[in-house]
Amino acid sequence: MFLIYCTKHICSVVHIFRFLFLGLKICFLLLQFEISFIWCLSELSHPWSMTVPPKVTVSRGEDAVLWCSFTHPRQQDYSGLITVKWIARESRIGLFYSCSVKNTSMEELRECSASTLRYSLSGDPRRGELSLLIRKVELTDEGTFFCRVELDGKLAMVRSQVTYFTFILAARPEILSLSVMKSPSGSDSAPQRLRCEVEGHPPPKIVWLSASRRMKEVQVQTSKSGPYRVVSSVPYQEGEVLTCRAESRLGEVERGYPPSNTLMITLTVCGLIALLLLLLVGVLVYLPDILGLNHQKRFLCSCRKCSEKKNHTAATSPDFSAA
Repeated sequence: MFLIYCTKHICSVVHIFRFLFLGLKICFLLLQFEISFIWCLSELSHPWSMTVPPKVTVSRGEDAVLWCSFTHPRQQDYSGLITVKWIARESRIGLFYSCSVKNTSMEELRECSASTLRYSLSGDPRRGELSLLIRKVELTDEGTFFCRVELDGKLAMVRSQVTYFTFILAARPEILSLSVMKSPSGSDSAPQRLRCEVEGHPPPKIVWLSASRRMKEVQVQTSKSGPYRVVSSVPYQEGEVLTCRAESRLGEVERGYPPSNTLMITLTVCGLIALLLLLLVGVLVYLPDILGLNHQKRFLCSCRKCSEKKNHTAATSPDFSAA
């Protein structure tokens, strides 16, 4: 009887603990719901906000800052992670830069502000600054960028906000190459053409100039070799001096053919050859006189030495005729 009595009481205690655990679980769920509800009300009363410029324009080779900032309802008492993500062109392609920092004043921004990387943050996410720094931008960096921020809320809830803008890169005209190329066999054009390849954004216009600075428009062939490159060619004859000029609203640049350094080298070589010829003519003209004078001097010296030797011999030899 005692065992049956104890067993019944133990079962009752177990059931009581089960009910207590179930009650705690219900309270936990209600607390979670209440926190979520409070978070939602907070977001409704003080919604997220992100600010970006409609577009950013920068010149090639410079450092570009893609401005982006945000505010969120729990900015003052939030202590979780702030994750910054930058996505190029379309968000489904994937991100190309990401870093995270805790929203505390003690942690350093080592991951987000590395000065040795091409991409880094220009600002502090804890102050709502998400701007991206791109060092030495190239033409291929142009496009649409997405700025995304994520917050880890309580109970593993994630809140995120995304915005985007267009990054426009401006590049002054630049002449990449200027060279003579042979025309394809069987073509009706000249046997040689001078080809000029330029690059810039917006794409520059190519103008050909003759030695008299008059515009050359006969048999000019122009085409695009990419989104930022233009190729143009004109018939070319040996010895002809032509200039390729690239123009856009950002400026202009030009280059002549043959290059100026080639002309300078040619003139220098011709001057050296002329100087050597003059020296050779001078040597040929004055060499006989120089050689004759030296021969005469040697002859006079030898005669003078011979006479002095005879005189010395006559003075020192004994006179046998007197004996």
